[in-house]
Amino acid sequence: MVSIIFPLFFPGGESLPSITAPPIQLHSSVTPVEPVQLQSPVTPVDTNASFAEVSDIDVNLSDIDVNLSVLLSAGTTGVESDRQKAAKNDDAPVPTVLWDKQLWIHTNFDDNTWKKAVEFQTALGKSPLDVLRDELFLPLWRKSVWRSWSYYYKGQLLNRHYTELNRDADCEGARECLHYNAHCTWWEWHGGSKLFFWRWPEAFRIMARDGMPTWVKGELPKYRVPQHKEKDPEAIKMVAAKLNNVYGKGYVGKGRVESLTYHFHVKKGESDIRMVYDGTKCGLNGVLWVPSFSLPDVDDLLAMIDEHSWMADIDIGEMFLNFPLDKMLQPYCGVDFSPYLPDLISWLRWLRCAMGLKPSPYVAIRFLLLGSEIIRGLPSDKNNALRYDKIRLNLPGMVSYDPRLPWVSKIITATRQIASDYVVYVDDLRPVGNSESACNLCARRISCMLNYA
Repeated sequence: MVSIIFPLFFPGGESLPSITAPPIQLHSSVTPVEPVQLQSPVTPVDTNASFAEVSDIDVNLSDIDVNLSVLLSAGTTGVESDRQKAAKNDDAPVPTVLWDKQLWIHTNFDDNTWKKAVEFQTALGKSPLDVLRDELFLPLWRKSVWRSWSYYYKGQLLNRHYTELNRDADCEGARECLHYNAHCTWWEWHGGSKLFFWRWPEAFRIMARDGMPTWVKGELPKYRVPQHKEKDPEAIKMVAAKLNNVYGKGYVGKGRVESLTYHFHVKKGESDIRMVYDGTKCGLNGVLWVPSFSLPDVDDLLAMIDEHSWMADIDIGEMFLNFPLDKMLQPYCGVDFSPYLPDLISWLRWLRCAMGLKPSPYVAIRFLLLGSEIIRGLPSDKNNALRYDKIRLNLPGMVSYDPRLPWVSKIITATRQIASDYVVYVDDLRPVGNSESACNLCARRISCMLNYA
């Protein structure tokens, strides 16, 4: 989401982490799932070693090279307990040690490498892997994003149907993308994120830049009641931090405001909150229409697994906020942040799909499913982690029916095993593979492709 395979991996943030980019969590296990959390914009390269060999709870550090022991134990404090939490704070640190472990056990490294790495880490107080990521691979990735835009723009200038209006909109959109690109780290999009619209198929490029059109079935509201302020000082502090976050990332901005929306918070986890930007109280949601759509359930997942399957979990951070809000609708999605951010004397308006606006789930999931069509790629491509070459029917009543197997499954003929696949449930994706390495490759492809666009 475009990668360099060293034993280091090129940023999936080109994810997605995230997908943003947003933080991406990876879990790996045999049924029942034993979660192993990783976060992204990138995903780890495949290695020949089992994750169990490098897990902070399974490795006996006394039985391995002393320098490798130091490298594998660094930064593990609190990682296991954090992995068990169902709802994590938005500002939870990325457990980068989980990637580093898989890299240190790579066959390209030996005891001499581990010794030099420990000496380097002791002298500088920073892992050599972090130096390579920050000083070499991150600048290379940023340059690749700029080059992809430059190539697209120069090609469009040769198109006689490329109007001045489209050119200006493209340049403004690219300016925002490159701004976010310049302020991200290897692991997270600290400054926010925006779809790299020029990388989308031509049919969806304008939607990726300007948002999906919204259906309106009535008169749009003129709600101008100012936002009230919480009374609890601690709540005020937490709400202000959340609002300042979306304002600082450019998810809200200045412009004509015809109507305001209301916002409130709900508890998330043990010590965090989730903001809800209510489009119902002001009457906006009541005059909007969106198509209904289905979501997968556990049966869809069970059709992809057997007793050999490994599962992973990818969580897309800031799910709705990754996608642009229809420009026609923006004036009616105003927000009053002044009670919490007193320096803002004017009303702002949403530029992204916020949680609580009626079109947001449909828009976000449609964009994600469009992306899934690209992620899945060609089933016949031997380099595709999601490849398959046969559909196996195992239906009740068939002579060959086996109740242990799914009724319908994608098969790789050479191995006679179920092919890697995944299901999408809003911001949660569940990759599945017939081995740990297959599951890793599947999750890596998904994360990289999501962040690429």
